[in-house]
Amino acid sequence: AQIRISYPYFQIGVWNNRMKKKLVEKFNIDPMKIFVTGCSHFSYLKVSQKIEKSEFDKLFKIDSENQFVVFYSSAGLIIENEFLIIDLLKKNLMKISSNFKIIIRKNPMDNTNSLEKKFLNDKNIFINVPKWEFDYINGINYANYEDLIEYRSILYYSNICVNIPSTVSLDCAILKKPVINLCFDIDNMNVLNNNKKIIGFWNAPFYKSFHNMDFIFPSFNEKELSDNLYLLFNNSSKFDDYEKLIKKILSYQPSNMNSKSVNFILN
Repeated sequence: AQIRISYPYFQIGVWNNRMKKKLVEKFNIDPMKIFVTGCSHFSYLKVSQKIEKSEFDKLFKIDSENQFVVFYSSAGLIIENEFLIIDLLKKNLMKISSNFKIIIRKNPMDNTNSLEKKFLNDKNIFINVPKWEFDYINGINYANYEDLIEYRSILYYSNICVNIPSTVSLDCAILKKPVINLCFDIDNMNVLNNNKKIIGFWNAPFYKSFHNMDFIFPSFNEKELSDNLYLLFNNSSKFDDYEKLIKKILSYQPSNMNSKSVNFILN
């Protein structure tokens, strides 16, 4: 968005006070024109719509009531041979139990079918393809309403999330789901940015707010990944820092953000 900031907007809405401070420093914008509104992108996650459990189990091929569901957020556009992460995740889950399902949420921009080909006949893995619309002529893309409900349902019914450190961890905070962050490289897997290292995502400036949250479990090697999976597989503990992170990053509770954003626009 930085390339568009130079336009003389009457007012600018940002997620939090840190963003406001950075904008003022970088572009010398009058701070009276910048308002902290939170980010309405996350507000639908607080809404109650979700797929019914029986329908969800059928749609995502959940085999039993007590099957452990792992939500994996794909980073396919920035990682080559990402299937190696899934293989490693599955291998370490198999040490704990065979009764698990990994739901891979593909990146909406990923129009390849490499993951589908790789895991076509794997009963432990389900590939979720986002229901987005793409208007390439006008340069517009957006999620269908059906997809918002589907994504929220995946988060709601999953036991844990495994991801490369990203804002998906904030999605999980809103739905109160523990997160395992992958922070180490794997042989033959290529990272296309962040200095070619996965650790760069963990060390990203915006992600430092996540580091000391009790529901975030960084894994800096395979043993830590295995230990974290075992811990969360066998532990139904409640964590305390979900709301703390939401307030820190978004300044407003997601349930209040729609009205905050609408008032901002109307004003």
